[in-house]
Amino acid sequence: TVEALARPEDLRTCAAGLSALVLRMRDELQAELNRLGEFLRGTARRLQEFEQAMLRSRESYADSAADALQLSDAVGGDLEELRVSAREAQSLDDLKTMIEDRLEVVDHGLKQFVATQPRRAHEAGEALERMTGRLKDLAPQAMHLREDLEVQHARVLIDPLTGILNRAGYTEMVTKHFARWKRYGGALSLAVIDLDLFKEINDRYGHAAGDKLLATVASKLKEVIRESDVLCRYGGEEFVLLLPETSVNDARTMLEKLRRHIEDCPFLLKDSPARVTMSCGVGQFRANDNVDSVFERADRAMYTAKQGGRNQVKTESDLDGS
Repeated sequence: TVEALARPEDLRTCAAGLSALVLRMRDELQAELNRLGEFLRGTARRLQEFEQAMLRSRESYADSAADALQLSDAVGGDLEELRVSAREAQSLDDLKTMIEDRLEVVDHGLKQFVATQPRRAHEAGEALERMTGRLKDLAPQAMHLREDLEVQHARVLIDPLTGILNRAGYTEMVTKHFARWKRYGGALSLAVIDLDLFKEINDRYGHAAGDKLLATVASKLKEVIRESDVLCRYGGEEFVLLLPETSVNDARTMLEKLRRHIEDCPFLLKDSPARVTMSCGVGQFRANDNVDSVFERADRAMYTAKQGGRNQVKTESDLDGS
């Protein structure tokens, strides 16, 4: 049942409530954007720390490799000196002394090299453990943020008056269904629905009553359409219905069912029974079509229904030159 709000103060109250709802949604969305900004800034800081840790790890590895190369050169040099000394030694005692001196140098170099490796490995392990912990901390934050953004995204696509998808929601859904149709084929139809003489209803009963009528019509349409169908409020008193896996003839049958359902609903405006009807146009996606071309054909078919007396369904086949 749709009841009109006749008094000006009722109209102002309704407008103020709608304005407050829009402002609240805007503030909630801004809060989510602020949280997203803070999260991204925190993520950037953590990634910078991770990059610095990896740089230090590479530098430590490079130092270790340089030390190993230096040790190899030193040992190789000492062995070469031992060979030269062995050839030039005058006695076994001299040779023994030379060998012991060189081995002591080599032993010292090896011990120094080996002693530095655990420290470097320990430092690298600690740095990696710290960064792993920080990255783990990011996971639940990212999941929570993603869930919040999905909720806010869904709310942005909903028309607050009727509770169905708004024009932005239509654009997103028709783009998805069009891409799926292009990839897999099948049938996809689109209907444009417009309430008849809605301006006269607004002028006679007031905008508040008109808004309630739109909300009720959307609810009544949802009672009949299939779960796979997508109903959107395109703007004003105009709705768009996407019908996946539906030919234009089957879509006509569905729209006739919807039209009769609305026509038979017992609407009340200012406590008086009112007859509400709608005109519908239907188009089907075909080869070389895009979203705009199909919508244009369905919209023209809807206007053909208006010109033909309203409260009827026309398809693209009813258009001149089709």
